[in-house]
Amino acid sequence: MNWIMTLFFLCLSPALLADNYQDYEQRLEVDSKQFISQIKSDGSFEYLLYLIEYGNQKAIQFTPKILAYSDAAMSEAIKLSLARAISRNPEAVMQLVPENLSLTEVCNIPFIEAPDDIINIHINQAISSLISIDNTDINNQAKIETCLKQFIRLKYR
Repeated sequence: MNWIMTLFFLCLSPALLADNYQDYEQRLEVDSKQFISQIKSDGSFEYLLYLIEYGNQKAIQFTPKILAYSDAAMSEAIKLSLARAISRNPEAVMQLVPENLSLTEVCNIPFIEAPDDIINIHINQAISSLISIDNTDINNQAKIETCLKQFIRLKYR
């Protein structure tokens, strides 16, 4: 089933496969409404969420730009994808905190009515990923520690 979903998302938007985020930034600045409308209608937005969720560095770095122009539903979907990405690319996600996201938004359970086993898998993977970050920057260490504490609290909910 996972390979079918992967294949589906890879076929959704050839434009996003190019990883041409500079072009996306320019299109956002020139006509944000048209760009947002286009990515909603052609499947690019779902593919962008997929890339974010699976830890794609460029997609994660692009999120602050698109968040500035997105509506509430798009913003929420992006934030949930970033919260899922914390277990795959915690360094990239944590770089967005606190300028673009709060720790509460990314160090949380990004599922609606998910079974406990799915939630526990996410929490355990997030904790493991955060522990594996090799970072000597004091500011990042403080963010990582706060995020870890949040996940540990969630683990024993």
